[in-house]
Amino acid sequence: MSSPLKYAVMDDYDRSINSDNPTAPAFLNGDTHVRWKLEWRFTLEEDSIEESFPEEIDIEEDRYMGLEYSEPDESRYDDVTSQEATLLWGPLPLDLPTLKKELVRQMAAYEGNVDRYNRLRNTRSQKEMGETEARCVVCGIYHNTMFARWWQQAINARRVMINDIGTFTEDTPYKPWLIWWPLKPESNALSRLAERCPSMYAQIAIAAIYCDYRGLYDSLNIRPSAGPTEAADQVGNSFYREDLESVQKSWE
Repeated sequence: MSSPLKYAVMDDYDRSINSDNPTAPAFLNGDTHVRWKLEWRFTLEEDSIEESFPEEIDIEEDRYMGLEYSEPDESRYDDVTSQEATLLWGPLPLDLPTLKKELVRQMAAYEGNVDRYNRLRNTRSQKEMGETEARCVVCGIYHNTMFARWWQQAINARRVMINDIGTFTEDTPYKPWLIWWPLKPESNALSRLAERCPSMYAQIAIAAIYCDYRGLYDSLNIRPSAGPTEAADQVGNSFYREDLESVQKSWE
């Protein structure tokens, strides 16, 4: 962990190893699954009920099954340590230590600090936002214009991901950029979005590359730029990188 350069090779969420093209540089973000969270245990009957499954990553791959039901006493871990308290007013380090991030994240939301809040949230967790954090987010939206705009972009991005394109127009404010993750929109939805919002061609092309929608990608006929080029380098299909290189040469 003290290495100056780290790579994101192992992914606990989908239990995969990417040794061919790992993301670099990678930094720790305090999302480690600590020991006390493994105290959740459900009987076989309870495990068959989807609502009973804890909204946590299953690193033991046993669906938290046990002979008897048990759950951790989370109140034992409510106290903030002195190290965690310093993060309430100090800058966040590149490698965020394992910590209870709730209070730090709530404070970032309350202040409307986009950078800190985005860094402290776990975008891959299935756990719903708590009431306290939701109230902090509302306060941040009311008192920070940029924070409100960031949330509006996130809402619009989610609409694209669930193929809700109906009201998008070129005049729609706060057009989103990241529209291909964590959910992949359908190709037809992206095609309709391109017709309604020509200014979003770049991010639609990136989404087409990541989702491997070759027909949609061809129909956009985009010029090479940083976003699509980076996406083409990340995906396994070499067609996109070769096509962008070919188009680039034709423009030279």
